[in-house]
Amino acid sequence: MKQNSRPHLILLLVLALLASAFPAEARFLHGGTGSAVAPVTYLGPVATSAMMPNSQNTTASTKIMTRKAHYARDSITSLQLIYPNWRVDVSTGTLGAEVGVGNSIDVKSWVEYPVGTYTPVLFSGSATATIADFTQRLSDTTALTIPDGALFYTWTYAAPTTGNNFPYFGTTLTGNPLYYTGGGSEAAVMGTSGVPTTPGAITDNGLGKRGYWPIAILGQTAKETYFLVGDSRQQGALDVADSAYNLGGIARSIGDTRAYINVGVSADQLSSFVTSHSMRYALSQYCTTVINEYGINGIISRGVGSIEGLQNYQKRATYLFNGKRYLRATYEPIDSSTDLFATLANQTFIGSQNTPRINYNDWARTQPDSVVSLDVASALESSLDSGKWVVNGTANYATADGTHANQNGSLLVKSAGVISPAAIEAVAPVSVSPLSMTMSSISGTAVTYATGKFGNAVNAGYPYFFGVIPGSPSYTFEGWASCASAPGATAYVMGGGPAAITVAPTTGFVGIQTGDGTSTVSTTAICDGTYHHLAVTVSNTGLTTLYSDGVSAASFNPGPWIQQNWKAEGRPFQLRAFSQSTPAASSVFAGTVDEVAVWSGVKYTGAFTPPSSAYTGSEPNLLSLWHLDGNLSGVAGSAFLAQNDNANPNLFAANDNWPAVWARHRRA
Repeated sequence: MKQNSRPHLILLLVLALLASAFPAEARFLHGGTGSAVAPVTYLGPVATSAMMPNSQNTTASTKIMTRKAHYARDSITSLQLIYPNWRVDVSTGTLGAEVGVGNSIDVKSWVEYPVGTYTPVLFSGSATATIADFTQRLSDTTALTIPDGALFYTWTYAAPTTGNNFPYFGTTLTGNPLYYTGGGSEAAVMGTSGVPTTPGAITDNGLGKRGYWPIAILGQTAKETYFLVGDSRQQGALDVADSAYNLGGIARSIGDTRAYINVGVSADQLSSFVTSHSMRYALSQYCTTVINEYGINGIISRGVGSIEGLQNYQKRATYLFNGKRYLRATYEPIDSSTDLFATLANQTFIGSQNTPRINYNDWARTQPDSVVSLDVASALESSLDSGKWVVNGTANYATADGTHANQNGSLLVKSAGVISPAAIEAVAPVSVSPLSMTMSSISGTAVTYATGKFGNAVNAGYPYFFGVIPGSPSYTFEGWASCASAPGATAYVMGGGPAAITVAPTTGFVGIQTGDGTSTVSTTAICDGTYHHLAVTVSNTGLTTLYSDGVSAASFNPGPWIQQNWKAEGRPFQLRAFSQSTPAASSVFAGTVDEVAVWSGVKYTGAFTPPSSAYTGSEPNLLSLWHLDGNLSGVAGSAFLAQNDNANPNLFAANDNWPAVWARHRRA
């Protein structure tokens, strides 16, 4: 067993002492303390165990009824329930995307309190809610008195209006019932017949492994409320439900006193969440505090490519929840064991994942961009950064698979005190400027300027920015470029993520190259010493078109790579190079680049007249703009603040330094 002390624990204790003078009920919504002002009440979570569906029915079953337990975490006089008809799909090809189930569903709901008394929940005055595909439905207000701390149950009946598709929360993990079945308290029945349509007697027929219940239980509250987002660890995979009705170390740590919405889902990753999050983001708006547990899946394999990429995804998530109290979690180990995790000596790191995990945790503990980290790893590692699960000599003490905390591991997180509501609620909300679009220069490489098309232009260096990322598969980027002669090898004018504009050797023909090496070259030469307007458009179908001076120069469909959202690539948008921190001299565009803009959607669909003056930055669908008039400052366009959630996760306050490790992620 370890005995660790941490500076962050001292900080949390100090914050907790400060917070104790101002109970959460006396604080303003979104932070600030003071007992002289009446508390602000708002519509927010008032109970525990509200979780998100992570699967959907694909069997012959056509209906499901679930009795789910919840604890009131405020004195409830009325409540509203939210029911989803969507899920997060973590299958190959759509990893982490919010998706519908393919049809609408009918839902009926009741609240059981006290036991044996069932109050119907109505939807626009009707007992049945027909919920359209890929939507979620807020119920009418139901008058019902439930004391703070009381146990109550929701009953939910759901059936598809056509077909057999409906979402549910389920797991196939061995030994991981989602329900606490002691005393018959929770149960679900799914099938074609024998499924109750009204509350009452119910016997679980799914071994406690599936169910459909409210994704949010709301009421008027003045307390702090929590939105838990993350992957399987946030979901509580391999934890085992008990009479507390919370799953996972984070939910267990706050659930004794605080209400929450838990949208953790196994196999999800942060880069997917910042791409597809509109439903979950809408739910987060009912909460004052966000705890982000994402990250370990990016370290394992999926799409990030480096710790720097993961750090930048974290910064995008910070901006998404700008204005809320927002905290991150550190990541526990990923190990295998030859003696069921009974000893440290027989634990072995899986692959090369421990070093980047340590590097990320060390970064997170420094509280970058003023975001406090909850050091979950410190409660589960044998010692700081050991990479091994804590042990006590017995089998499966804290984990059974080396990746997830089991029930005892989750309880260790709770007992360690690394997640204290009192300390968390003393943390100030994050505040990130939405207008910080300044490009960064590679360390040791000066950026210089020359006369441009409009004002000045960059003529040396390879400035980059990690925040220029389209929010949909269709996008456009454009700019002006000038070169005196053709390069000796393929040179890169501008681009990032899946595509860049190229200039061919000898001929000076302009072209496109994708991140996986697919390319096409036009027969249009541009190296004549004058400025040429260059633009690339990518449609929803993947059709990619290169324009030179308003005329289509080349068009092709390179396949799904071109539609890869730049977030999932973890690459910056860069001038005069293609996602490289130390580009080969022969690949650098030996010319000038000016007036670069990135747009949401396809800006050009045919021949056009290139702009005759610099953009103002107020144009519709503009994501980002750099004038490059003697500096790297940029403009955040309107599209950054108009992507469904009115807060764009692509943008963050400042770029990290870009180390040479990025060079290996470019696919030639």
